[in-house]
Amino acid sequence: MSRYAVVLAAGRGERLWPLTSTRPKPLLPLPGGETLLTRLLGQLGGIVDGVVVVIAKGWAGEAVKKLLDQRGFTASYAVQ
Repeated sequence: MSRYAVVLAAGRGERLWPLTSTRPKPLLPLPGGETLLTRLLGQLGGIVDGVVVVIAKGWAGEAVKKLLDQRGFTASYAVQ
């Protein structure tokens, strides 16, 4: 049986304003150069068969897709 993770990355992050005024919440930087999203996907790597990332339509969703492509993560996307 295959196991998939669904990662919700479509929120506006209003409670983290002004940190999210120029980047989506999943792309906020963490110490060591990772983002919230890349750290989560790295942790999921060994325990799931695939990942579906739910993104928002517009610049935030495109920024998430671009980062994951640049970092070599394989994921399917669902646009909210």
